Amino acid sequence: VDTYLDVLQRSLQAMMATIADINVSWLSAHAKYHTLAHVVENIREFGPAVLYMSEKFESFNKVMRNHTVHTNRHGPSVDVARRFTRYAVVRPRLSGGMF
Repeated sequence: VDTYLDVLQRSLQAMMATIADINVSWLSAHAKYHTLAHVVENIREFGPAVLYMSEKFESFNKVMRNHTVHTNRHGPSVDVARRFTRYAVVRPRLSGGMF
């Protein structure tokens, strides 16, 4: 594991140097680059990065926001729940009875 993390650290440093050569402002403008700077320490402390990735939940927030925008604003949680219920009913039919 230590060998892998050392290789990962060197690769991330090379990537950051390349990005800095292209456009230094990218490094400070995007939070993901700052997160990458600490990923090796985080892996040592918290385990594999897959265990603390948030992209799946961030994309679900987009789905929730889109459903909330298209409601009558009187009961957005009820409207969202009804829409997800329709998806739950339609999904098995479209997949041939499989979930």
